[in-house]
Amino acid sequence: MLRSVETQTSPAEDLPALYRSILDGIADLERAGQHREAALIRTEATGVYSTSWDEGGRRRLLHIRRRIGRVIAGDERPRNNPGRWRERGRSLTAR
Repeated sequence: MLRSVETQTSPAEDLPALYRSILDGIADLERAGQHREAALIRTEATGVYSTSWDEGGRRRLLHIRRRIGRVIAGDERPRNNPGRWRERGRSLTAR
C-alpha cells in the first residue's frame, strides 16, 4: 500500500503567518465594536506566540483564530465580562 507523503512545515515556519492572521482578526473584532474581546484575544495570542513555538503552540493559535471567526460570525458570544474577580462578587481593588 502506497502512502501519500504530506509535506509538513515546522511551527517556526507557520507561526508568523498564523499570528498575523490572528492580528487581522483582532482588527476585524475592533471594527465590529468588540474591543474587550479583541483585547482578551490579543493578550492570549501574544502569550502563546511569545513562548510556545511548538506543535502545541500552533494548535492553540489555530484555536484562537477559529474562535475569532466564530465570534465575528455570531456563532459564539464574546467574553465581555470583566474577569474572574467580578464573577465572584469582588472588585479588582478588593483585598
